[in-house]
Amino acid sequence: MSNQSAEQSGSRNRIAGLDVARGLALFGIAGNHLMGANTTASWLITRIMADFHAVAFAFLIGSGVQLEYDAAKRRGQSSWPSVLIRAAFLVIVGAIVGWWATRVAVILVTLGLLTVVARVVVGLATWALASLTGLIFLVGPLLTSGNVAFRWSGTLYNPDLTDAFRPEAYLSFFVAEPYPFVTWTFYALVGMLYVRLVLKKPRLYWLTTCLAIGGAAIALAIDAATRPRETAFIDGLLTWEAYSGSYVNVVSSALVVIAGVTLCCILAEGAPGHMRSLVTVLTAVGQLTLTWYVVHILISDRIMAYLEHLPPHLVYLDIGIWVAQMIGFTLLSALYKGHFRYGPLEAIPRQIVKRFSRLREARMRGAPRAFRLSRHRKTRHRKTR
Repeated sequence: MSNQSAEQSGSRNRIAGLDVARGLALFGIAGNHLMGANTTASWLITRIMADFHAVAFAFLIGSGVQLEYDAAKRRGQSSWPSVLIRAAFLVIVGAIVGWWATRVAVILVTLGLLTVVARVVVGLATWALASLTGLIFLVGPLLTSGNVAFRWSGTLYNPDLTDAFRPEAYLSFFVAEPYPFVTWTFYALVGMLYVRLVLKKPRLYWLTTCLAIGGAAIALAIDAATRPRETAFIDGLLTWEAYSGSYVNVVSSALVVIAGVTLCCILAEGAPGHMRSLVTVLTAVGQLTLTWYVVHILISDRIMAYLEHLPPHLVYLDIGIWVAQMIGFTLLSALYKGHFRYGPLEAIPRQIVKRFSRLREARMRGAPRAFRLSRHRKTRHRKTR
């Protein structure tokens, strides 16, 4: 959810397709939270978006770290300060929002820590990064399925400040659904590989999209062909169910996100004239995703219990509230971006990074002067002797 900027250490130009994907992921996660009524329409909407939205954020965390690292390397700078500050900010905001939320699975803590992990491994060669990604893919679903089958730990939907002092919360954070950190590291690493292998090669966009959709369809077919499973452990490894963390779910989610992000890049780069306005608006929403995500949780968390038990005459109210939020976020984003460059929450870590950079530059400018003064004193001392 965090965005990089030209003012950060190791600046880079924004890629509109990634911002469009962020905006759509925000709409998806809002719909997933708000669709509570048992209607065909709400069920269909959530199934269409299932697992794209949250996985897309993890994927884009990896993509953003890779792009920022590449830009910093070109400038001879380090992206560590901006990454650590942004990650810490996401974790703190996530813990605070997690304390408020009671019915929403808050993912900001996970995304913040994924930012750090992505920066740790971003310097690896592509073959090494791909090998690490494969290793995590093999291990993550095993741990998650084992947790489901043997109940090592409970679900941790919304990590908050108190969880830092609960030892059992750490095990839940790493292996329990809906966001088992070990498994979700896979999505961030896939996002990094996507930047290296696909994003900078537009000629591969359509081929990538077709292969990803075909692979996701095969994963779904594997799930259908292996029903019913004999044990809960095998079921946990092969189910397509969203957020299950199984092999089939992890593969299909990653492929769906790859296809979705690539289509967003195609749209952003080649949209016809009458579609440019839509791309511009979605790009604005994507650049404010952190702010709107927090606003969405603060507004929606307390009304979700009501939406889950709507009376017959209000059975489509959940869809109405979701559409109203999407329209509100879109219009306000377009209005806000007309006057400000960054969103309210997006601007905070940027300002911290900017001040940190200025202090560091001041120290570097001051160091040669101090060195010269020291040498001057030594010269005078030798002459007096």
